[in-house]
Amino acid sequence: VRQRVGINVELISGEEEATLTYAGAVSAFVTDDEQDEFLVLDIGGGSTELTYGHGLSVKSKVSLDVGCVRLTERVLRRSPPTVEALHAAQSLIRHLISKIEKHPTATMIGVAGTLTTLAAIDLNLKRFDPDKVGGHVLSLEKVKSFSQKFSRMTVDEIASYPQVIAGRADVLLAGIMILVEIMETLGANEIIVSERGLRYGLAMREVGS
Repeated sequence: VRQRVGINVELISGEEEATLTYAGAVSAFVTDDEQDEFLVLDIGGGSTELTYGHGLSVKSKVSLDVGCVRLTERVLRRSPPTVEALHAAQSLIRHLISKIEKHPTATMIGVAGTLTTLAAIDLNLKRFDPDKVGGHVLSLEKVKSFSQKFSRMTVDEIASYPQVIAGRADVLLAGIMILVEIMETLGANEIIVSERGLRYGLAMREVGS
């Protein structure tokens, strides 16, 4: 890339990725109180990260070996999935997240495609609007209802929603199932959606925020 277009590509570590994603996610909600507690959930394709911190400072991070793409490819291969596959996926998620640390007083924030897609669907947005998606609160009850609804639909039916971008329909259910199990395990009744994340955190780093 450097030879062709003159751009130096920086490969960041997992630790730095977590720090930047956390900073981007909480930037819209942090106050002057450095003791504000946040728990940022990032459901990715191959893994899921939970990053806990005070204000803009990261205190701990855990990476879980379960993501929406990996879970779909390994377990939820049919559309719609069988009851047996749904139970298998649920059991796998529960096993992998069973020992995650709880932070009952932290504000839980969710980033990435699963969360922003659910927010857009819940808001019935015809076009993605970051100002409306960012800060939208999803209750555990609402997320569960989405899980039940999409578990009975084909990929084509899910893709018919205007809020579901191309390439996400087949992995959306897996992301929602991961979200449900994590919220239940943590005892979280709601999660705030952030449309910010790694790229926003990177921009903050570059301008020295």
